[in-house]
Amino acid sequence: MDRRRFMASVAAAGAVGVTGCLGGNNDEGDTVPLDSHPISDGLEEQPSLGASDAPTAVVAFEDPSCHSCHSFETNVLPTMREEMIEMGDTRFYYRLFTQPVQPWGTDASKALEATYASDEDVFWELKSFYYDEFDFTTDDVLPRTREFLGDTSVDADGIVESARNGEYDDEVDSDMSVGERAGVRGTPTFFLVDGDEVVAQVVGPQSTSVFRNALGL
Repeated sequence: MDRRRFMASVAAAGAVGVTGCLGGNNDEGDTVPLDSHPISDGLEEQPSLGASDAPTAVVAFEDPSCHSCHSFETNVLPTMREEMIEMGDTRFYYRLFTQPVQPWGTDASKALEATYASDEDVFWELKSFYYDEFDFTTDDVLPRTREFLGDTSVDADGIVESARNGEYDDEVDSDMSVGERAGVRGTPTFFLVDGDEVVAQVVGPQSTSVFRNALGL
């Protein structure tokens, strides 16, 4: 099923999880050139999974303390990695949109940015730790982060102190600004890219088939 027919079928079914791109209203079927869309700002500097030459991309805006993001990360992303990312069809980008849903999400976001600056592989491990555990408080999230990172190759003490001292606040704020300019109102929100065009926006922890169909995979 091509993307236009899929979008029409979604509308007919009354689904609200997939919409055309904000700002898109043209003969291409409501698509927006990636280089003119806010999500392109600093995109290649963000954590990503998958082949750099993948023909499609999913750009995620998530909060580590968000229950719906937790649902996506634990129930959807593993299948997406197997069926789309590892097959070379899709590249997955992760951007923070720290509201936060729970107060500990702010410190977790800062620790994620500090970890990414040190080691991208450990960044993905820490992200999984947050979503897998998902029972933190503002008092224990950084001590538990230090304990987790202590078993990795990074400087756990340095990363936690960097997060505590606000050394990566600008990076957190930058992602938040990009999300706001792109029209993100809640998490998780995903922008789907096909080639050089942003073709759809997905809101909520939709199934892998929603992403596949919207991208024509």
